[in-house]
Amino acid sequence: MPPPEEAELLRRVERVRAMGRMPRHVAIIMDGNGRWAQRRGWPRVAGHRAGVESVRAIVRFAGDIGLEVLTLYAFSTENWRRPPAEVRALMGLLVEHIRRDLDELDRNGVQIRVIGDPEGLPPTPRREVLRAVETTRSNGRMILVLALNYGARWELARAARLLAAKAARGEIDPQAIDEAMLAAHLQTADLPDPDLVIRPSGEWRISNFLLWQIAYSELWFTPIAWPDFRPVHLVEAIEAYAHRERRFGGLGPGAGRPGGAMAPGEVPGSSPPGPPRLRPPADAGQGAGGTDGGREDPAGCGPADAPGRLLGRGGAGVGAAPPQAVSPGGDTGGWPWADGAPGDGAGTPAGRGATRAPVTTGGGQPPAAPGGGRRPGGEAGAEGRC
Repeated sequence: MPPPEEAELLRRVERVRAMGRMPRHVAIIMDGNGRWAQRRGWPRVAGHRAGVESVRAIVRFAGDIGLEVLTLYAFSTENWRRPPAEVRALMGLLVEHIRRDLDELDRNGVQIRVIGDPEGLPPTPRREVLRAVETTRSNGRMILVLALNYGARWELARAARLLAAKAARGEIDPQAIDEAMLAAHLQTADLPDPDLVIRPSGEWRISNFLLWQIAYSELWFTPIAWPDFRPVHLVEAIEAYAHRERRFGGLGPGAGRPGGAMAPGEVPGSSPPGPPRLRPPADAGQGAGGTDGGREDPAGCGPADAPGRLLGRGGAGVGAAPPQAVSPGGDTGGWPWADGAPGDGAGTPAGRGATRAPVTTGGGQPPAAPGGGRRPGGEAGAEGRC
């Protein structure tokens, strides 16, 4: 029997499922590991290691609630711009945790897939990744997609090259190339597009992630950094998704009625039966070490359909002991979390994002440096996001 807290989360998910509004595919931009560690005075790699516990918790819970596909943005094509020592450490973390977690994932029926270019990884990580894919190929409980050495622009360019080569060989007529044909040449061709995209850490951008596939995905942002992200936050995102009206460019069944309410006998589908978004109770934000749950987003830069939406809450307090650190280049640690965004490290071109005041989250995390300036190693023009 699950503990009471988990049992309540499962009941909440079942209510969403009963509404007929359960997402099939959830994609997550795992962000904030480095900043999470730096705020505590720890090395950045300690944040990546802490993030591994979030991955384990979310992957297990996603399987328990019956998600068909979970995609995690693990390492982007732009992440190679980070300092070489950090990249070496991240590759070591990847190897260790594939070796440690692969048997459990396989027993639990998780099929591992990789999007991106594994050929661009160093030899040992590449070998372990391909072994994980082959070992779990026949599993069908849930598909776990790892975006490794991945960039959406790279993926689209790759699809264009494949189509151009076929046209040059006379296999297809260039005039016949349409959206469906291009989609069929993406690495996600046999997967449903993400219904819901989640980005922790208080950033409000997509960062070159599944640009084609998320054209009509619902977006959910939270100031919680990835190391503090837990199943309760995933449930909050799913509940928010369930109460949104998805029109896909048209008019939903509830169009023209106050609040988009469904008419009697209307089948749950595009139009939500309840409020457009959920507001957790004020006391729900009392996470370990954090007391500002239920605080409205002060940045005012959220999606147009969610002004002032209540955001998620924090986790471990500042005084907690740091996760075990990993020496750069060591073959130990956790998954290579992208800190969510391409170009998070040194060498990022200046001016890619607009500086704004940071969101101070629960968990006792202190704000950014005065003025919202760039932290060491952070992205220029983006308040030192990583």
